[in-house]
Amino acid sequence: MQRGKYLWINYDEKWFYGFRACTNAKLCEALGLEKQEHYLYHKNHVNKVMVLAATAFTFDQNVENGGKGVKLGIWQIQGARIAKKRQKAGRWTGKGKMKYNGKVVREMGEVYLVDTTVTGADEGTSDKPKFSLKLLFKMVLFPEVMDLVGPGRHYEGYTPIFQGDNA
Repeated sequence: MQRGKYLWINYDEKWFYGFRACTNAKLCEALGLEKQEHYLYHKNHVNKVMVLAATAFTFDQNVENGGKGVKLGIWQIQGARIAKKRQKAGRWTGKGKMKYNGKVVREMGEVYLVDTTVTGADEGTSDKPKFSLKLLFKMVLFPEVMDLVGPGRHYEGYTPIFQGDNA
């Protein structure tokens, strides 16, 4: 690298898994909590969420001289889907089955967010939405970086360098 000031930007996406229900929850009648049992039959029953994080590191001439870290953002990877029918909340039965007879969660035609995967530019469809990195960069990251290195800003004169996952 040539001598100068740099804003080294790195972004990466990761999947997070987690079973939200607690099988050994204690009864606490004073708080209105009742013991519940949940069954997990397959890994597809475990909630899975993808998150993308972007950070920056500022340094002068050489990264080994040290610098300062800057959080640019963290986003849950979601896309917009349109409900095709009225959807009701589900509840687990005592036998480990799900019954959808609760209150109405969304009506037909309503737009709601669903977890999805990251793509380069493809936004998908309303049936199969996708998360476009191109849109994230265009609408969020590039303006934020320009705000950091622009005239009169804290990192004025720094050269941005973008480095993606595994680059």
